[in-house]
Amino acid sequence: MIEPNNHPSQRELETRVGHLARDLLNQSSQNLSPAISERLALARKAALARKKPEKNLGWITQWSIPGLGGDFSENLSSKLWDTFGAAPIVALFLGLAVIVNWQQDERIRDIAEVDSAILTDVVPPEAYNDDGFIRYLTTGGKDLIDTSVDSDENSNI
Repeated sequence: MIEPNNHPSQRELETRVGHLARDLLNQSSQNLSPAISERLALARKAALARKKPEKNLGWITQWSIPGLGGDFSENLSSKLWDTFGAAPIVALFLGLAVIVNWQQDERIRDIAEVDSAILTDVVPPEAYNDDGFIRYLTTGGKDLIDTSVDSDENSNI
């Protein structure tokens, strides 16, 4: 019995109806004559022989258009896969490989630029370990200028 707050999904309802139909057919199949049972068995074999194998694409979710109903995911997914195949996945991996290679080249260029600047500079490499020198480089020496001398000169004018 279905509780008011527990709403079964469409798939659960279809499964329940299918099980009910199977149980009813199994009960009534015991009362059939042997000739009818044989004809049904042949028809079942013929139907199974004509059945197309199901495609199981677990990574594709089912979706539908609101208001129209129906499940469009199987039809759309098979058309997309038949049209494009694995090309988007291959393009994604190639793009990632190109990006990684480009980033490595940029890092190597940056390191080479810093190395050449250090080697061609007159400042010894030990100066780059000094915090005061780093502050001088980042501020351009502006914080080391004595502002009291400028204000004394301006007051005399």
